[in-house]
Amino acid sequence: MVLDIVPPRGFKLFPQRVNMMNTLAHVTVLTVTSTLLEGLSARFDDNEYREMEFCLFKLKEFHLIVSEESFVNPLDVVQFLRKCPFVQSVFIDLGLNSFQNSLYWDFQGRQIIEDWQCLFPFIKHVKIKGFTWNELPITMSRFFLRHAITLELLVLVKAKIYVDPQILTPNLIKSGISTDAKIEIHEYMEDVSDIIPTHLIDV
Repeated sequence: MVLDIVPPRGFKLFPQRVNMMNTLAHVTVLTVTSTLLEGLSARFDDNEYREMEFCLFKLKEFHLIVSEESFVNPLDVVQFLRKCPFVQSVFIDLGLNSFQNSLYWDFQGRQIIEDWQCLFPFIKHVKIKGFTWNELPITMSRFFLRHAITLELLVLVKAKIYVDPQILTPNLIKSGISTDAKIEIHEYMEDVSDIIPTHLIDV
């Protein structure tokens, strides 16, 4: 199922967001834009900081397409995935965005991610396209290495324009993390990884 929200900035004000998410309870493969995650992210409500309550208990494969103007951050992704307890494959396409810093990330998101305790026991495959050696993409990739305890393969596809003096290696990505996961790194136009979203597989 593909879910695109138009207009993007109005979704946070949409009063039926919870009902809409509950209708997705039986979906097994879901593709969304970053607008959805921004609209579902925790926010102040009646002077209390709250997360929206829903559970996509049948979801097995999740695809996130991050728009160029989006302010979605790794914590938004993690909080969404926590509500998908049996998800096995995660695809994140950062496009030209590569995650943007925000005041929320600087003052709350970063610390919550660092203190995160919940594990993801079913995630086996993760692919992040548009990867750069910036804080938020690195944080996202290293989060999966730490918390997806049965992770088999992490694929990083460099951004279309990737400029960094460091040589990007698997050991650099997983430095200080004990994991058995295999890490593949591909150039933007040379992605030959075996991890392919279901909707792109010929049948």
